[in-house]
Amino acid sequence: MSINPVLFQNEISKIPDIQKDYRFVQEKLGVKCPKCANETDAPWWSGNIGKEVADKDYLCVQALLSMAALNGPTNVDEFFSAIRQIKAKKLDKMPDGYNPKEAQHPFSFFRGTVLHEYLNPNSEKCVDKKWATKIIENDISLRSTEFGKWIFDKLGIKVTKTIKSSVKNLTHSEKNPFYVPAQVFKSKNLFGDLTARALTRTPKYGVYALTGLGALHAAHEIADGENIFKEIVKTAIQVSATLAGVGYLGAIGYKHLGTLGSLVGIGVGTIIGNKIPELIFE
Repeated sequence: MSINPVLFQNEISKIPDIQKDYRFVQEKLGVKCPKCANETDAPWWSGNIGKEVADKDYLCVQALLSMAALNGPTNVDEFFSAIRQIKAKKLDKMPDGYNPKEAQHPFSFFRGTVLHEYLNPNSEKCVDKKWATKIIENDISLRSTEFGKWIFDKLGIKVTKTIKSSVKNLTHSEKNPFYVPAQVFKSKNLFGDLTARALTRTPKYGVYALTGLGALHAAHEIADGENIFKEIVKTAIQVSATLAGVGYLGAIGYKHLGTLGSLVGIGVGTIIGNKIPELIFE
């Protein structure tokens, strides 16, 4: 099925321009990066839509548009939080109701997105409570997966305390308020602490989504005549490097500078993740 490029451009223009907000924060901070210097580049979660359109990779564009629209509300909230910090000329030491130097709350793929209310079993907008409950049960961070538990065991990381945060859970309602607990980690060294935070900040569904987008792009490149083995390896490296970069640098930024630091860390992590495969296969 053919897709009209003009229609895609029109759809792109309808999406809230998260990229501009992101660059605004960068400019205010004095952070410069060639990879994010033009209108087509975006943070890792929304991908490089302009490039995919130019390459006529419309299947990938469609997936990227969905990702950008889905995660819009959460990202915009973070941008405005960061902007408020800049205007006030001070950092929000407790952006989520707890001290980020002490703890970290688990991230979710759907929490705070346009689908939040539709997946909330306690919301009137919920389409199917049984179906929504199953999705929520699996909308966990890597820290709660078997892989995460294995890493915690290998690095000797322990959860010593849970702290109430102001982050509303997917099941939150006015009648039945539920908040996401933040966790305090104890490890033998700084690497263990940052690893625990990075895993806690990485949603399992987010890993699936990023891997899927990478696979779509690889398939497009292969269909265009690129070497199959090379593209598969490039995609694996890019996905792994991006997840690690965003996870670790976002964790470091949030720990010391709150939402502002988290955004900068995510941005730099994205650049690193995209750059590593280019350096290897230059």
